[in-house]
Amino acid sequence: GATPLFGERWPAAASAARRAQRVGALQFDQFALSDDDLLLCLYDMFDAEHGLVAHFDVPPRNLRRFLLAVRARYRQVPFHNFRHAFNVTQAAAAFLGELGVGAALRPVEKLALLVACVCHDLDHPGLNNAFQTQARTQLALRYNDASVLENHHCSMAFRILACDACDVCVNMDDDTRRTFRKHVVACIIATDLALHKQYMERVAALDAERWRDDDAARATVLAALVKCADLCNEVRPVHALSQRWAAAVMTEFFIQGDLERERGWQVSPLMDRAKASTPKGQVGFINFLCKPLYVAVARIFPSLNACVRNLERNAAEWQRIHDAAEADAD
Repeated sequence: GATPLFGERWPAAASAARRAQRVGALQFDQFALSDDDLLLCLYDMFDAEHGLVAHFDVPPRNLRRFLLAVRARYRQVPFHNFRHAFNVTQAAAAFLGELGVGAALRPVEKLALLVACVCHDLDHPGLNNAFQTQARTQLALRYNDASVLENHHCSMAFRILACDACDVCVNMDDDTRRTFRKHVVACIIATDLALHKQYMERVAALDAERWRDDDAARATVLAALVKCADLCNEVRPVHALSQRWAAAVMTEFFIQGDLERERGWQVSPLMDRAKASTPKGQVGFINFLCKPLYVAVARIFPSLNACVRNLERNAAEWQRIHDAAEADAD
């Protein structure tokens, strides 16, 4: 039954809108769904889609309480909120499902992938690492300016799992639990874009055949999949979704830019509402960040070329919007 947690209850039944969409498909519109529908979708990713609940003998109540606790610990910021976490996790579920990546992964890797994704931005304050460091926040002091937010997100995740009622690893043996923890930590830290270059180098060095037999290479692949999922806003086949996410990102960026200006700091690139162009920013984001990553990972999993094609289409559409706006301005 429904378990109260922080005054919240597990949703009773899925809506028709929820039943109309496949949680393992790249074409997925979460904006048609309520927050409660998203919880039910997440449960299905762990259970019906990949059989992880049965495989690890996860008590269903623990998984429900874990997901409720995770949702409760995302803040109401414009972008780095529970819906972003869901979007990233659902992209990972699409890689595992429709794109067939799941066939190459071990159960503990699949569980770690999904848990890392849903937890990867826990308690995000909507102000990035550069801001934390420059403002000398408590988090920056705690984590010595190194992957400040990612360390915090990861610590939050394991504090939730340390609560017996939310522990999804309760029936794992110690070795499996250690492996799970190692993967989740590594995957969440990998989402720090300050480390992007070194992950790109690691992925480029992978042997497209032999990575399966090497634990270090497998860990690189898993981290790369979480990085891809985190950058999934532009890989959906429908451009309207790109626009919606881009608007949310820019809203959050501009709030930070305004704070920086108020403090007399130099305003971060892309965060200056007087200068930034969303279409131009998205074209750069796709061409310099997303596409090279997806192309690199598609060498290991050729099915991800579907994402590369969507990135190219979305970049072309943003370019068209940019050019149209320029023409109007003239």
